[in-house]
Amino acid sequence: MGFGGYIGNNSRQIDAAECERTTREKHPDLLQDDEYLVFAFQGRAGKGRDTYMFTSKRLLLKDKKGITGKRTAFKSVPYSSVRAFSVETAGRVDGDQELKVYARGVGRVDIDFENDVPVHLIYKFLSQVVIQGKGSGKDTAGAGAFIHDSDVSVGEDTGVLDLVGSNFSQIDNAEVERKLKSRPDILLNDETVEMAFQCGRDSFILTSKRLLKIDVQGVSGKKVEYLSILWPCIKAFSVETAGNVID
Repeated sequence: MGFGGYIGNNSRQIDAAECERTTREKHPDLLQDDEYLVFAFQGRAGKGRDTYMFTSKRLLLKDKKGITGKRTAFKSVPYSSVRAFSVETAGRVDGDQELKVYARGVGRVDIDFENDVPVHLIYKFLSQVVIQGKGSGKDTAGAGAFIHDSDVSVGEDTGVLDLVGSNFSQIDNAEVERKLKSRPDILLNDETVEMAFQCGRDSFILTSKRLLKIDVQGVSGKKVEYLSILWPCIKAFSVETAGNVID
């Protein structure tokens, strides 16, 4: 992405094995003996001082501070503390991609990526290590290219009144599950779609492992946010029945 990526502080993917070797050399006590890097990224299109590392156990952020950069802050976010996460694909005008991780005791961690970074693999990796736990996600980094189709709808088009009122209609959960295990491949192998709803281009999906919200943005619909919220993190909920014709 070049200059635009530098100004926008969009991170570029770097070699995880080389980053691990350098990290162990410069900071020998930082990584555990059985810990390894799966993904690594460097800020400002690969020219920045900050590094974002997805290890087998945590999200590790290296933040160099000051003019000289000698003062360095490390932030460790164990996957067990993650309560929700989302990725946002690139649009036609807004060419960067974004990851948001919501973790207990940390708050929200935001990372912007260049548009050629395989954010779907990061999303699938987080799904594995956050939902399935320790020891999962080993093969994610070597998965194939991402093909994403933001339209998971299988029913009729949403009516005008429902669009205006943001009213979601129920759609076939089996067909939605089939789509989300192919275009894009974001569900886990043993994950099933229990209920699915759509309003226009957006979808609201209840799976056996999480609440999944797909938010299609912009005129072209190329920019899409996939938000996962883990069921154990939801502590309260409510439903409201329909009223009269006006409501």
